[in-house]
Amino acid sequence: MRITIKDIKKIIKKYDLDTKNRSQIKCYQRYFLYKYLRNNGFTLEEIGKLFNRNHDTVIHGINTFCNLLYSKNKDFVIIVNNFHNELDKKKYNITDFDIEKVHEEIIEKKEKNLMYFTIIEKEKEIQGLVEHNTKILQALNYKSNEVYHYKKEVGKLKKSLKDCNDKKNN
Repeated sequence: MRITIKDIKKIIKKYDLDTKNRSQIKCYQRYFLYKYLRNNGFTLEEIGKLFNRNHDTVIHGINTFCNLLYSKNKDFVIIVNNFHNELDKKKYNITDFDIEKVHEEIIEKKEKNLMYFTIIEKEKEIQGLVEHNTKILQALNYKSNEVYHYKKEVGKLKKSLKDCNDKKNN
């Protein structure tokens, strides 16, 4: 059975999670509920309204939750696990939220992002090499043209020198 809006509102009121309190415990509890509600199909706007926050704050909270869970921040893990267990004992039907599974999903997403950014970095590196090689080719082309013109001038000078020698000999 999915948790109801009524139960969520009770939890929010009981733990003062809709106030401006920014203590670490309250923030972590809020982040946990943001992530839980988001995983259960609530929109960012719906979650924000429940907590008297805007959707950007909810996004930030969910991202922070993921980052703290990914890094296995000890304080965070203790606070969230205690809060999760406390809600379970109060029969709020929150048992369908498996923190370990969420942690694995976060690791998988982070690894995909890391691979994506590694690919982007390699593409930038390759693009830099292509640009560098293009400049080298342009410089070689320029030098090649210079050599061609010098050879042409040398050819003219040789011909001119030969013509002068021919005139002298005649």
